[in-house]
Amino acid sequence: DWSAIRRDGAARAVAAVEAAAARARARWAGWRRLDAALAAAGAAEVTIPVWIRDDDAVAATPELERFLALLDRWALPVALATIPQGLTASLVARVRARPGTDLLVHGLAHLNHAPAGAKKAEFGAHRPLSVMLPELADALARVRRLAGARALPVLVPPWNRIAPDLVARLPELGFSGISTFAEPKPGDTPAGLVRRNAEWDPIAWRAGGGLGDEAVLLDALAARIEARTGAECADPARMAGETGDGEAAPLGLLTHHLVHDGWIERFLGAVLARLAAAPAIRFVAARNLFPAQ
Repeated sequence: DWSAIRRDGAARAVAAVEAAAARARARWAGWRRLDAALAAAGAAEVTIPVWIRDDDAVAATPELERFLALLDRWALPVALATIPQGLTASLVARVRARPGTDLLVHGLAHLNHAPAGAKKAEFGAHRPLSVMLPELADALARVRRLAGARALPVLVPPWNRIAPDLVARLPELGFSGISTFAEPKPGDTPAGLVRRNAEWDPIAWRAGGGLGDEAVLLDALAARIEARTGAECADPARMAGETGDGEAAPLGLLTHHLVHDGWIERFLGAVLARLAAAPAIRFVAARNLFPAQ
């Protein structure tokens, strides 16, 4: 049926080319902003500690090996948030064989207990503390028993959600740290607990996975570096010469090696290469950010 043939093919092709060109321009602008942010931090003699948290690790898989090989290009440390009920001896052996690699406690079984229609959570406010407290005590004990000194008493709640009342009880269970997602808010961490959140994630979870918009990701990373540079330079004690280390707040990068595809690996590698080459960036192991207990 000739009447079904679309006659706007040329216009659609032009629009597609223009859209691709716009995305490329935005991407390059993002790289320029990131480079400028790193240069400004270096010029201001600000040091930004960066740590990597990789979630959902349970075994030494081919996906994990590819991820570690990527990090090995720059000898970067990493904290693997492991699911205690799924933790295997193969992962523990791999962690012990690689310097700068630690295990964090990623819930207990990574099961969603939220009611229908609510955001996913394993340890949300919809369950009683009398149930969740023993589960988390068991989770920490499992990881410690298998991993020994490589296990850090740091909770990474699945889906980065946890009931506030439960956070307040974590120190009595033996936890010394917690890590969720997004910039920490003042007053959201009780005494006896250190919070080090991840703030940057390259995966487009709301779109069903895959690599997010590169320009948006680069702008977000640059913005976090700019904020830390500005905050450190505005520190009255440092400006007065009372402190000299110029150490900014740690910046956490979040990864999920089990769902990385080639696009994510390519982009993540390019970002890590930029950061590793920047004098203002100091990659740190998780054990240097959380107190031992």
